[in-house]
Amino acid sequence: MSTVGPGACEIRVRDRAGAFRVLYAAKFRNAVYVPHAFQKKSQKTSRRDIELARARYRDAKAEASVMLLRAQLAEALRNWMEREGLTQAQAAKRLGIAQPRVSDIVRNKVELMSLDYLVGLCAKAKLDVGLKLAA
Repeated sequence: MSTVGPGACEIRVRDRAGAFRVLYAAKFRNAVYVPHAFQKKSQKTSRRDIELARARYRDAKAEASVMLLRAQLAEALRNWMEREGLTQAQAAKRLGIAQPRVSDIVRNKVELMSLDYLVGLCAKAKLDVGLKLAA
């Protein structure tokens, strides 16, 4: 599916309900990104579907990078909890947050938290956070 972007692939599914397409890219480290899935209404893929997939695909690399950073910060917090022998309730108290937020970290629900929030929690846990940029 070169009209969407380099490395974009397409899965075609046909059943009694109709024809469906899933556009995906598997070129990102540790992730398969699905910028668009839709039901086909005609033989040709609509311009709207292609443009939407193209726009989402362009943003995919940045999105994947942010999600990876969030996951790494959450992992550091989980390791801290384990090292300190903390329950979720104890970790919540030390971090000054509600226990359900700690549960989100434990379950790696990083899409619910911003980078700023996770960096702030690492600071409260006295964890050093660094960033190394690749050229």
